[in-house]
Amino acid sequence: MPSDSPIRFAAFELQLETGELRKHGRKIKLPPKSFRLLALLAGRPGQLVTRDAIQRELWGADTFVDFEHGLNFCIRQIRSALGENAKKPRFIETLPRRGYRFIPEVSNHGDRQQINNTPTVIAEVESKTESTSVPAVALLEFENLSGDRNIDWLAVGIAETLATDLGRLQSVRVVTSDRVRAVRQQSSGPQSDVDYGALGRLMDANWLVAGSYQRDGNRLRVIFRLYEVGTNQMVRATKVDGTWRGIFRLQDRMVRELIGVLRLTVDVSEKHRVTIWQTDQLEAYEQYSRGRSKLYVMGKGALDEALIHFERALALDPSYAMAHSGLGATHAMRFVHRSDMNDLLQAKSHLEQASQLDRELAEPYPWLCYVYMREGKLPEAMTAGNRAIELLPDFVQAHYFLALVYFLSCESDPGNYQSAANHLLQASRVKPNWQPTWFVLSLLALLNGNYQRAEEFAMHLMELTKKGPGEPGFIGAETLLGMVSLRRGNFGGACRWFTQSLETLASSDHMYREGLMAVSNCGLGDTYLREGKSEMALAAYRQAWQIVQEYPTIVAQDRHSVRALAGLAAAYAAQGDRVHSKKLLSQALEKLVQARRPQSGAAGANLADLYYAISVAHVRAENTVEALDALEKAVRAGWLDEDWTERDSELRPLLGVARFSELLQRIREFPKADWPQSAFVA
Repeated sequence: MPSDSPIRFAAFELQLETGELRKHGRKIKLPPKSFRLLALLAGRPGQLVTRDAIQRELWGADTFVDFEHGLNFCIRQIRSALGENAKKPRFIETLPRRGYRFIPEVSNHGDRQQINNTPTVIAEVESKTESTSVPAVALLEFENLSGDRNIDWLAVGIAETLATDLGRLQSVRVVTSDRVRAVRQQSSGPQSDVDYGALGRLMDANWLVAGSYQRDGNRLRVIFRLYEVGTNQMVRATKVDGTWRGIFRLQDRMVRELIGVLRLTVDVSEKHRVTIWQTDQLEAYEQYSRGRSKLYVMGKGALDEALIHFERALALDPSYAMAHSGLGATHAMRFVHRSDMNDLLQAKSHLEQASQLDRELAEPYPWLCYVYMREGKLPEAMTAGNRAIELLPDFVQAHYFLALVYFLSCESDPGNYQSAANHLLQASRVKPNWQPTWFVLSLLALLNGNYQRAEEFAMHLMELTKKGPGEPGFIGAETLLGMVSLRRGNFGGACRWFTQSLETLASSDHMYREGLMAVSNCGLGDTYLREGKSEMALAAYRQAWQIVQEYPTIVAQDRHSVRALAGLAAAYAAQGDRVHSKKLLSQALEKLVQARRPQSGAAGANLADLYYAISVAHVRAENTVEALDALEKAVRAGWLDEDWTERDSELRPLLGVARFSELLQRIREFPKADWPQSAFVA
């Protein structure tokens, strides 16, 4: 096949000469490296292309992520462009730890006979995928039939222990306890009234384990039942008796029984791993289970109680990996609520200890992803996040935290917006009522200039907040809607939303309250500035600056400072006070040096937002070159809103400048994050 000939498969065509992917003649967005990878695979249809071969032929030194992460990212981009599901691939088959195979036959110069054979090939591969897929098992919390509320903690303890042990096996996937609880809450009532088939389908499980336990003095009886989801039939009920002090041996017997019933393949190393006891002290196990129960509640008071129980467990057994993991997760959640750096340090310490004590334990990785992100260690965060998703594909925090890492990385590589969007959408599918997902989705869409999606996601967040605080609750929908209105040129609507946001935030105790109040005031200032109301703009920016000074510990405080100072500089320049404007702009630039370091993105105070605000201040001060420099940095940091950049009255003096036109062209040509119409969960 000539090197410049197009490669055709199904409805797609790869134009090798121009580097374009087309579907029915319409160009599909695909970054250059992902295009080259797709061309490499499609150029060898039906053949295994090893990971080593891909690395040799396509990969050079990467400035941000290593080969493994970069390859996985490109594969996800390709799948998104082709519209395929990794679980049932139509185009790219993954051969674990080996490489990839391009499934459909290809042609050049319109060879339709080969294309028409494609459906048969696809059907064969899909059938093979289904038959060799790893079965999933979900474990419900066990019921206490003893009438003794003092041992309610064992309900969580048994389920967690079984899930942890089975989770070490390659031949089965364990549904996360987070997803089990979320689905179980939708079906109230005792286990005897549960439709296990429907419950299992909601959890995407093949098997369900439910059970109960009774204690009589020193005797303990556990009964567990195994249900096949497909047939909605109970296929095994097993009774296991033991002593109260011998509970760990009893649980080991249950694991072996489940492995046998499910006919799971277990190699020698896995047999060793599933027989490792996390602790041999019943009291430590009790404290761990009590802590786990409190951690699931997620409230501030419950987190404090969880911390006490986990600390007691570790005082009894310092090498208890699951207790270290639980304590680390608790400290991480406390940091979310309180923004106390000591919690972040403690979380990191215990999570890393847990991963060192038990390298097969899954829970530490999503929280380590979060902790490393907060520390600005994005490569380490990405490594932990990808490991989290590998081990916990239906854990909402795993996708959400990794999405945040990709989102932050867009400040150096805007090409990562699509990966951030993909993981956020996956988080929304795992747990639709997880409110932070919708906030970040809206913010991401706004930075990409997609106002319709930004509005949809923000409105959905608002609807969720009206239904209750959620898990966890979130704020800021009105702030986002104010930003959307401003970008659309609806200044009256923007003022109303920003004002409503400030009224709502005034009665909130959320950790992001002050930051979003500063952003809303800056939004009001931006709106007034474009309406020619410089005095009102100055008052709004002053209010934002006062909030930032009054609350120095708010998340992204340095970024909010830059945003407020840049706004003040623009407002003073609008009033003709060049002296104050120059001084404030100089302060903003000084603070920007510190604010450039990676950290949690803040609505309206992402690095791209900061550079854009500084560009506006420079335009007001008639510093054309400096304004264009700042705008170029905004684009490099992920500012992809072409429409607002071209229409914004504050940038009007730049319209006739060639360099400004070049920047607009760069924004126009850069691939934007995209969402399939079916992706939105209403």
